[in-house]
Amino acid sequence: MDSVSLLSVICLLYQIQGSSAEEPKFVLKGKGILLDIQEQVVLENVRELTWKFNQSIYIVILHNNRDPEIYEDYTGRVEFPEQNSSMLLKRLTESDSGVYTAIVRTNKGEKKVAEHKIIVKAPVSPVVLTVDSVSPTVDSCNLTVTCSSTDSQIKARCDNQACQEETKKSSEVTTSATVLHVYLSNGSIICNHSNQVDSTTVMQETEPLCSPNDRLASDSTLDLKVAISTTTVFLILGILFAVCFYKRRKKYQKDQNQNTDYAAVPHLNPSPAEPADETTIYSMAGSPTAPKGTTQTTNYSVKDSVYAQVMK
Repeated sequence: MDSVSLLSVICLLYQIQGSSAEEPKFVLKGKGILLDIQEQVVLENVRELTWKFNQSIYIVILHNNRDPEIYEDYTGRVEFPEQNSSMLLKRLTESDSGVYTAIVRTNKGEKKVAEHKIIVKAPVSPVVLTVDSVSPTVDSCNLTVTCSSTDSQIKARCDNQACQEETKKSSEVTTSATVLHVYLSNGSIICNHSNQVDSTTVMQETEPLCSPNDRLASDSTLDLKVAISTTTVFLILGILFAVCFYKRRKKYQKDQNQNTDYAAVPHLNPSPAEPADETTIYSMAGSPTAPKGTTQTTNYSVKDSVYAQVMK
């Protein structure tokens, strides 16, 4: 039973050691990292110690009583500040991401004494915090904000207590991902953009946006808009009423003038036809008589008598 327990402990320690070797270390681009040796190594007791990149690329070979043999691609980029041959690798770029191993060679053979998985990350892009809307009330203040970076964006609603993220456009959280986050802290809205090695933050205080003066100004602005709208409506109605009244009055005056003209003209009623005043003519001209010395009676028409009298 004791043998089984001892074997279990050994397997557990092996798993822990293996997992720690595979756990990545993140480094900011342009910076350096110290790659430690997991156990004490004395160069006097070994033939050489070699650092490799991805198992095949030589970085440096350390010899006993000789200067380090640094390969061309790493000239000026490696140092050995400690006595145990730990290596400081400087000015890292994304292409330096990978596995670094240290191997010692003795008369008995080779042994791995260090292994590090390195991931080099670029700095995160700057962020911009935009206040989209402000809705102040008597008891609270609601704000809608947008936090955006070069490759991601997030919208959130904030009040006096917290921020609630609504929509998000960003990559999943992995070893190479960046995270965009909006939250409320000490009366300020925080927009944070970060990855494993870098972080940038922009903040906006809520008090200037939600102060009582701003609320009063907002209410005053709303009252002014309502007053202007109401005045405009009444003004338009007044103008329409005046136009209608003017047209009706003008039409009424025109009708009155026409009625007055008709009243001024007398009504001519036709009278029965009067007979011609022949009697008057005859009375003035006299009746025709026969010539003297004759007994013949001449038959003259009335018209002949009239004309005869007139022509005399």
